[in-house]
Amino acid sequence: MNQTREKSAFERHAQSILSAVILATILWIGNSVSSTNQKVAELTLQLGFVSTQIQEMRTQMKDDRLDTRVRLQEHEARLKSLEAWVAAADGRRK
Repeated sequence: MNQTREKSAFERHAQSILSAVILATILWIGNSVSSTNQKVAELTLQLGFVSTQIQEMRTQMKDDRLDTRVRLQEHEARLKSLEAWVAAADGRRK
């Protein structure tokens, strides 16, 4: 009978220790999940910001290309005008 009492006391201590270890593990996992969720939220915000910047840069590049085309067409028109003027001037000299 004495051995049964000692065994059950040992079992209770072992069970308490095992419960504490399991509880500590669950708390650690919960903390890790919470920390990971917070980091995911931060990264999501940063990704949204980067996506917005990329979209703005694409729009700016598109506008710059359009502006460059317009300026190139203006230069081509001026060049053609100068070529025509030079050709007319050469025709008058001859």
